Amino acid sequence: MKYVYTILFCFTICCYSTAQCDLLFPKWLEGSWQILPKESNTFEEWSYEGELNLKGQIFLILGEEKILLETMEIKCINDKIVLEMNAMLGNYKIRTGYYLDTNEETIWSFYNGIADYPNRITYLIESEDSLNVWIEGIKENQTCMEAIMVRKQ
Repeated sequence: MKYVYTILFCFTICCYSTAQCDLLFPKWLEGSWQILPKESNTFEEWSYEGELNLKGQIFLILGEEKILLETMEIKCINDKIVLEMNAMLGNYKIRTGYYLDTNEETIWSFYNGIADYPNRITYLIESEDSLNVWIEGIKENQTCMEAIMVRKQ
């Protein structure tokens, strides 16, 4: 009987964690987004690979060629939503996680206190088809990248 309670407890905790991530998961990000200006031919695409796993990529189209610039993944780890992508730590490129630390109705921000750049990635939902995205570094006055992305029709 003790084992039954243990299994039931573990199952409840597992379901609760998944439910928490499911409620907070950025489903609005799924799809193809064009980074403006349109002449740049740069895109960000997100697609599901499992219930709570979004795979993303940033790429550039030059003529007939697709040039991959970055791969990303958003998933649930230990009841927290994490964005994984490349970052700089000193002179080294590392793969690291950014934890969701702001998830208001229109502002979603992922933060990593260790990486030099980017240190924070923020999505501002302007509308269902428009996002304002900015990336910040750890150093004060460090260059920040900002872009408008529109849903590709």
